Amino acid sequence: MKKLILIVCLAFFSYNSISQVWIEPGAEWHYDYWTVGSVGFIKYEYVKDTLIEGHSCQKIIGESYEFCHNQYNEIVLCYHDFLPTQFTYVSGDTVFYRNNGEFFVLYNFGASIGDKWVIANTNPFGECDDTSRIEVVDTGRMTLNTVSYRFIKVQPTSNSPLGFKGTYVERFGNIDTTFFNFQYLFPGGFQCDSLTPLVEWNFFKFKCFKDTSFVLYNPSTEDCEYYLTHLGIEDVKSYNFSVNPNPFSTSTQISFDKTYQTLDLSLIDLQGKIIQQKSYHDCNKITLDRAGIANGFYFLRVNLDGKFVETKKVVVAD
Repeated sequence: MKKLILIVCLAFFSYNSISQVWIEPGAEWHYDYWTVGSVGFIKYEYVKDTLIEGHSCQKIIGESYEFCHNQYNEIVLCYHDFLPTQFTYVSGDTVFYRNNGEFFVLYNFGASIGDKWVIANTNPFGECDDTSRIEVVDTGRMTLNTVSYRFIKVQPTSNSPLGFKGTYVERFGNIDTTFFNFQYLFPGGFQCDSLTPLVEWNFFKFKCFKDTSFVLYNPSTEDCEYYLTHLGIEDVKSYNFSVNPNPFSTSTQISFDKTYQTLDLSLIDLQGKIIQQKSYHDCNKITLDRAGIANGFYFLRVNLDGKFVETKKVVVAD
């Protein structure tokens, strides 16, 4: 009987001490963010599995919602966009993700302090190095919902054009609950030395996570989509248009889901100055030329048939 009790105790201990490296079906994240003049949140969802190059990958889709003040000082939805689809897979202690047609290490939860790995070989800015690397600065364990999980603290290496930083926990990804720039689930533009004077970065913090077997983890206890529910916005009308390529060096094409009688485009810099403003008629595709536009981040404001639709962020870089 004592041996049976011992075996049961050991099994219980093992179950509660062995954690899961990556997500289960139904995984859903929310991150709050703020930038100059606006606030918002990002939502990611694991929607299905798909096979890529022999790997069973998780397909993860995302949306971004940005809120700002209108002329009456009311908080309104000023920006809604779909984020690039992400694909991940797990091998051992490592989570891989797909970038520009290749798989790279995203998180290595078996890493030691000082370990580094390449997260991308693309450079969207025309500055900095061509290769982006992450370095581990701390490791450890933390307990969430009675289960012990490994974590790594990471930061990009010097002059990486893409990166992320902060505390990353297996099964969850980033879990930092105070605003800081580059705390994000996937790699994004990073402040390498050459870009320091050009970019106004967003600040992110973790808000919520859940999946089919993990009860909602929400340290703030605030609604995961606070601004949508607070403002009583039930539906967000999405006008399907894309900007490709983005970033761009000479020109970019703006494509819409259908033909509109009037298309008004305004390119605005980070100080709110209108750099370009043009109107088009009876079309669904426009080419925007960068002639005379300096390298940097801009906002592309779109009005369709006389009605404001939304604003997309674009990057101009050689």
